[in-house]
Amino acid sequence: MRPIARFTLPLLFLLLVTGCADQPTAPGVELVTLDKKPPKPPPEPEPEPGEALEFISIETSLNPLAGAFSCGVTDTDIDGDGITDGVGPVYCWGVNSHMSLGLGGRKSRPKTEPTNPVAGGDLHFSEVHLGNQFACAIEDPDGNGSGPIYCWGWNEYGQLGSVVTGDQSDPVRITSDPTDLKFFALDVGFWGGCALAGDGSGPGPMYCWPNSLTTLPEPVAGGVEFKALVHTGGAATCGIDAVDAAWCWGINSDGEVDLTVTEWDSEPQKVSGGHHFQALAKAGDMTCGLTADGGPDSAGEILCWGSRWSGGELLWQSLVPTPLNLGDIADDTFTALVNGFCALGSSGQAYCWGNNTFGAIGDGTASLSWNYWVDLPTPVEFPGTFSQISDKQQHTCGIAKDDGFAYCWGHNDTGQLGNGTTRDSPIPVKVAGQ
Repeated sequence: MRPIARFTLPLLFLLLVTGCADQPTAPGVELVTLDKKPPKPPPEPEPEPGEALEFISIETSLNPLAGAFSCGVTDTDIDGDGITDGVGPVYCWGVNSHMSLGLGGRKSRPKTEPTNPVAGGDLHFSEVHLGNQFACAIEDPDGNGSGPIYCWGWNEYGQLGSVVTGDQSDPVRITSDPTDLKFFALDVGFWGGCALAGDGSGPGPMYCWPNSLTTLPEPVAGGVEFKALVHTGGAATCGIDAVDAAWCWGINSDGEVDLTVTEWDSEPQKVSGGHHFQALAKAGDMTCGLTADGGPDSAGEILCWGSRWSGGELLWQSLVPTPLNLGDIADDTFTALVNGFCALGSSGQAYCWGNNTFGAIGDGTASLSWNYWVDLPTPVEFPGTFSQISDKQQHTCGIAKDDGFAYCWGHNDTGQLGNGTTRDSPIPVKVAGQ
């Protein structure tokens, strides 16, 4: 075979890219050029919100092993009268592996700050609650405190309470019977949710999902109506009835439901002692309640029942509500209590206890030991006070009373603190976009 001269291919290439363009084209001959593949356009930047965000509440998620996230309800003027109405679009940030941020199909990557509203901002919500990589919220377009529930995110086990299957990046309305049912209170846990039906003018029946036979919301047995609830989605659920008595049901292996230690209570059991409660919270195998006026207690005390374990060792157990050891803060009166646990004092000082892995307590300390537990309510290191707080596991968020900004602290591996970084913080840091 005759060898090709070394200059042949380079010369041909040189003629194509340099000389041919300058030569006259023969009549009737169309000059063909070699089109290069156009470069890929740069990725679309995340749009910034047009105005500074103003949150009225903020919530944190469960199960940090799978990735954590946070969501907040913004306050907007929905009727154009110049006054905000206590409802608005929800913004979420943190992990998005099961589309838990509700971004309408955007890529499954974490967001380290709030930039895009759920459902594009078309839905206005009064409250939002987060479980294990899914979220649910009450749509309240009129600002009257009740409405249908929409959920989004992970849906492998029917967590979204709907006839749809598979994960959902856009909110889907839970399928209730009757279909026009409205809800005024909501909480979600690890595997599902519960909500109170009605307009909020009085107690209402509780619906929970999924159930053993269906993924759709079904009324809780027993016929008790409730005005507040706490739900852990697969473990135990509690509610407060019309006369402030607490009822619990579900897994009761450690006494977190009632006086017995059984595997399961399928119907609500009244918590013993005649106590009156204004709020309930759960963490692990422990239930706590914030007392109300009436009954044997003063308002603003915290009572707990259930068990606390560490390293397989039972450290504490009480089958009846028992005052929480308050240590040096015994003189403060509490006004709010949330899962996790955190509470607000009458002064607005936030106190947290429970899991302090990665600094979720917020006192400037942290432990890398898994499930490191702090027994005593500990003041959050913050120069101001809080009007609202949320704590589930390993990260905590709250709304500051003084400036109205949202702050978060604790674990931040997926950007769940919302400050544009993935660095943990054992003290509150301001959420971006405000």
